[in-house]
Amino acid sequence: ELFRHGTKLSLSNLWTSSEWERHMSRWRFVRYMLKMHKSRLLRRILPQFVVTVLWSMLVFQAMATQQAPAIMTKVDISLTSLSLVSSFIAALVTLRSNEGLRRLSEARNAWMQLVSLLRDTAQLLGSYISPYDMELGLLSARHLAMFGWLLKSQLRDESSGDVVAAMLSPSDAAYVLSQRKRPAALILRIRQIVGFMAGKNRLPYPAHQAVENNLLQLNIILGHCERIKTTCIPPLCELGSMHVHVSSKPCSPFIVCSLYQVVSSCKSDVP
Repeated sequence: ELFRHGTKLSLSNLWTSSEWERHMSRWRFVRYMLKMHKSRLLRRILPQFVVTVLWSMLVFQAMATQQAPAIMTKVDISLTSLSLVSSFIAALVTLRSNEGLRRLSEARNAWMQLVSLLRDTAQLLGSYISPYDMELGLLSARHLAMFGWLLKSQLRDESSGDVVAAMLSPSDAAYVLSQRKRPAALILRIRQIVGFMAGKNRLPYPAHQAVENNLLQLNIILGHCERIKTTCIPPLCELGSMHVHVSSKPCSPFIVCSLYQVVSSCKSDVP
């Protein structure tokens, strides 16, 4: 569907009332636990998690069996240093998450404006073009109906040839598919139809201005979506957190071992 991608209960989809009821149900916690193995987040962090667990088990086993190298037994890292590093990582991850949510909010607002503009433009075309020329009215409506599909295909690098072939004649479909920016080609076609009707004095000037303004807004939304796709979240936040995370994780088992030695020594001193 046009406004769905991936999992239904996702922030990237438009929710229906039934999905809101499902999300607000108390049984959602049971569903989360049962479907944890299908979590996209778990799949992404699983390699790092497995490496960290295996490294920690290796260090603990070496310490427990007295088979650790001499240098490992002399490593003494305080918990304070790990706390400082964790705070720095949390700050970088928070900045990256906020930037991602801001981009998502901007994209959702653009798509909501797109839906309103398409609805209003369709009403204008049906009211002022179809009564005088039904063929041109249907042709403009077909181009308008494809705009959302072709914009989605462009942003996701998906094929849209089947939609264009089903909606347009072979000659019109060949023209649209030959363009590098197919949504812009649809706007051009609609603008040509509107200009043709206005040139024959069959389109009132206020309606002509309203349609032209809506087409301009569609072009602006197309530019917004292209900017969101072509500009990424600043890699500095991710690279910085990754460098600190990779350099601090190998030290975590030694910090735990140091704490265990401190606790053991305190217990031995207690009479």
